[in-house]
Amino acid sequence: MALLLGGLAGCSSQAGGAGRSAPAGGEARPTGKVTDAVYEAAVDRFAECLAAEGIELVNEGWDPVDHEKMVLRYSAPAKSANEVGKVTTKCRTAHLDAVAAAYTEDNASLMAPDLMTAVRDCLAEKGIGLSGRERNPQDLLRAVPGGDELRTCVHASAARLYPELSTVAFP
Repeated sequence: MALLLGGLAGCSSQAGGAGRSAPAGGEARPTGKVTDAVYEAAVDRFAECLAAEGIELVNEGWDPVDHEKMVLRYSAPAKSANEVGKVTTKCRTAHLDAVAAAYTEDNASLMAPDLMTAVRDCLAEKGIGLSGRERNPQDLLRAVPGGDELRTCVHASAARLYPELSTVAFP
């Protein structure tokens, strides 16, 4: 059974958030700015917790759409979806949730430069111009009314640039 973990880090960033409390039963919010390295270490602890329960975590790297979370999926062929869900929730709460929430508070959302360029080019081909100041999904959503063409361009560009990713999420 291969499943995808979604929404680990939330959907929006608010730089400079302070003092968010930990989820029930989880780690306290880390002190200081939560860097990529701190987030990656939390993902490693999450993976170790899952492995101890017979679940393999596959880390596909940082989400190129917003760099707010890592694209994670897991495999546990010998376990039911219910068992996997319970273990995943336990391990995520213990090792990742507080760090992920703090990461999105401390770091601005930023689309990978190659993906932003491809999205701009795709939109231009559809007659939709951008200012060139867009840096993240929220900027793009404000700049492109309606959003259907935008979603199509983001998904098509991401699939072309990152064929190894199991999923691409865009609002």
